[in-house]
Amino acid sequence: MKIPTSFSNILKNRNFLKLWVSQIFSMSATNMLTFLLAIRIYQLTGNNFIVSVYVALMSIPPVLFSIIAGAFADNNNRKKILTTSNILRMSILVIFLFVNENPYILMVLAFFVSTISQFFGPAQSASIPNLVSRKQLFLANSMFMFTTYTAFLIGYSLAGPLLFYLNDRPVFIILLIMYSIAMIANIFLPNLKHHLKIGEKTIEYSNALKKLFHDILVGWKAIKNNKPVLYSILQMTIVLAAERGVIALLPALADRFFKYSTDEMSYYLLIPVGLGAFIGAILINKVKKYLPKRKIIYWSLIVDGFVLLAIPFYYVVLPWGKVWLKMATSLMAFASGMADVFIVITAQTLIHETSADENRGRIFGNLMAFVNIVSLPLILIVGYLANIFVPTEIIGVMGVVVTVFGLISRFFYKRSLVKV
Repeated sequence: MKIPTSFSNILKNRNFLKLWVSQIFSMSATNMLTFLLAIRIYQLTGNNFIVSVYVALMSIPPVLFSIIAGAFADNNNRKKILTTSNILRMSILVIFLFVNENPYILMVLAFFVSTISQFFGPAQSASIPNLVSRKQLFLANSMFMFTTYTAFLIGYSLAGPLLFYLNDRPVFIILLIMYSIAMIANIFLPNLKHHLKIGEKTIEYSNALKKLFHDILVGWKAIKNNKPVLYSILQMTIVLAAERGVIALLPALADRFFKYSTDEMSYYLLIPVGLGAFIGAILINKVKKYLPKRKIIYWSLIVDGFVLLAIPFYYVVLPWGKVWLKMATSLMAFASGMADVFIVITAQTLIHETSADENRGRIFGNLMAFVNIVSLPLILIVGYLANIFVPTEIIGVMGVVVTVFGLISRFFYKRSLVKV
């Protein structure tokens, strides 16, 4: 298929290409490392609650640092933040090579990687307008969004097979190389400090805490007084929290229920989810021509809920053979990935369209903090319950919650007379 001229032109922009390459390799490495460690920790402990604690630890840095990281990116040279972030993550990867048998040290190091990534993300996103023309801005953001789903597909799909065939140390070396490529791409970027005033110093840390509380308060008021934004945040929170709950249960689900090895789990569960998300990101632009955004969201919530609700019935009700079971789970995982991306993209677009520009950064900062505040106890609860109940039963309950929330989403919009 011929690449549109506009995309071809933006790829000729070498500075944008460097930032894009950095995103591809750093996000793919981070996603791969996240799931690789979940599998490795389960292998070392055999305890799903410990895996849930690990996943919960990954939810703490966004709560603590997402808003601070945005302020830090607005008060410093973003090129230095990007480069330093990758150097620090590379350093931690070297340590992983020597402590790969201790699950608790792996969890602590993973926490530091997640913390560093909170500072990388805002600096990267905020740098895009400095590297492309105003006319190319939409295309640049589109490419970064597609890369987000591609990085998920690459990272989560390759983690299992690479660990199965190579063991963990060679995989850590591969991740180290990927972060190195991202770091080199950052080094050759121009200085990204156009946002700084001449002679302005970095953020005054004595006022940082006051500013943090002020930003949270202003953002919360903007959310509370804007019903489409409030509903969109509630919907994204439910979906993203459910996603993380399922991720925390995946190793036990694959081992006890599907009887999959780590490579099979990637083939039949994670790759279909990633493909569904990738294709959903393409199809959503056509679907929105025929359905209003509110209907896209609540129908997708219902589909997502039914997928989770169906999992307990795979073995209990339906007489699947293993081949048919693999086909059915792959199809349902594909549908779930597509539904998730329909919800997230549509809800995020609603936030963009219905929020004031001066409050938008605060809104998204509060969104990420809120999502992780809700996800953290959920992950710990499902991890603990997985040692008592069958993981499929827990996922089935989560499916009921998501389905019911999808049904009442329509009531939200009708009651407030919101037509979007």
